[in-house]
Amino acid sequence: MRPWLLVLALLCGSAWAHQYHFGLTEMALSRDGHSLEIIHRYSARDMGLALELPASKGFADAEPQLRAYMEKHFRVETDTGLALRPDWVGIDPNVRDLLIYQELPIAKYRGQPLTITLTLLQEVEPSQVNTLNLQGFQDTQSWQLNRASPSVTLTLP
Repeated sequence: MRPWLLVLALLCGSAWAHQYHFGLTEMALSRDGHSLEIIHRYSARDMGLALELPASKGFADAEPQLRAYMEKHFRVETDTGLALRPDWVGIDPNVRDLLIYQELPIAKYRGQPLTITLTLLQEVEPSQVNTLNLQGFQDTQSWQLNRASPSVTLTLP
């Protein structure tokens, strides 16, 4: 074997072994401004580990378990501590990613501070970084949330 092939194989192996753990939650104001449309995109493998799913059980079969997990690890609260619970829309699992769809009625909370806590997969992967994007009518705001900083307080326009 040529030496450069061996070096290349060793470099690729170490790069493959080091995986980054990140997820994405995107929130967008609906056209009428009365609700937040929420899409979570996370690794199907990592989410399966978090839910302790056996290989034979798919996400469609574990939807109640997934809903309970989301309620625990994705929270929206008013400045008075009132928990706002997003409505469950559904999921779209594939081999690599799991997409989770939710909607949150927020018309009466616009202009008030809301705290978003996003701790998905942090109990499975301590290095997990969750990106939270908020798409408003004019701009997009973005935050990187992790174990040290799992929450952000924002005000919807």
